Amino acid sequence: MGVIRDLAVLFKDRGCDSVVALGDGAVVDTAKGVNMLVSTGAENLMDFAGENLIPKRLKPFVVVPGCGAAGFEVADRAMIEGRAFVSGFLFPDLVCIDGRMVKSAPPEDVVGAALVALAHCVEACAFPHNNPMTDMYAQAALQFLYEHMRRLPRTPGTKGCVALANAFAMAGVAFANAPAGIVHHLGMALADETNIPAAMAMGILLPHYLDYKTAVMKQEIREELLLALAGIDAYCATPENERQARAVALVKGLLRGMKGLVPQTLGELRVPAYKLKSAAAFASERSGGRVDLTGCMTILEHAHSGAPIKQGRDAK
Repeated sequence: MGVIRDLAVLFKDRGCDSVVALGDGAVVDTAKGVNMLVSTGAENLMDFAGENLIPKRLKPFVVVPGCGAAGFEVADRAMIEGRAFVSGFLFPDLVCIDGRMVKSAPPEDVVGAALVALAHCVEACAFPHNNPMTDMYAQAALQFLYEHMRRLPRTPGTKGCVALANAFAMAGVAFANAPAGIVHHLGMALADETNIPAAMAMGILLPHYLDYKTAVMKQEIREELLLALAGIDAYCATPENERQARAVALVKGLLRGMKGLVPQTLGELRVPAYKLKSAAAFASERSGGRVDLTGCMTILEHAHSGAPIKQGRDAK
């Protein structure tokens, strides 16, 4: 807050008219905080904490992201001192992908950003009440992610870094325009409860969520997920009744291929089993009841042990 207030004073003293954020994560959140203050003239930024409490359009805002994005840089939200700010006025007016900005991100940050983007895009694609814009951004991001995540942690080169940076930006747009999925809520809840990286939690949880959705909830995964991952030729060559299973298999194979970079179970991250219940309760509440406490616990328990979710016993 102190930095945000100091920058807001500097903005006014120098007669600035717009905000440009170069970087990821806290850099962009700080810039969004500055823009809220200088655009509204408010004294207390926390007046805007929550959803849709910003009263007016903000000053022009440009983001030049790196390759270690947290997943929310181009979305309609900011996290400042543990408080969430959500508003359509927080979307950047312009996102500029610059090859010079994406070369220096630590490999672990790139992996984390890729896991968050993958989870957000898969959940956006799997969500039944989609819209064409969400599909466009999520599917384009998945194409880049599937191609370039397999090359991590080797340096993907400038072209690969630019492709991933584009994927992270597009995933943020998809996430902001679709209801947050249970993998997102569970990952954030685990991070709050145990201090493990939310990105790693999402990477571990995603395969178990897909199994739970198909085997227990008996819900279909939209076949467009296969189109985004494998391309039009593979999509057309796959019988319609096999597209869901193949799409799920591709997601699982991609994550298994990152073994050594991404733990395969929550147990490997030494998450205490007793923390699962509180994380499940937190995630179920935040999801608006779209996945109940029992479902959250099922996903977490299997993600903790690594045991696959099977129809029958786990559905009971």
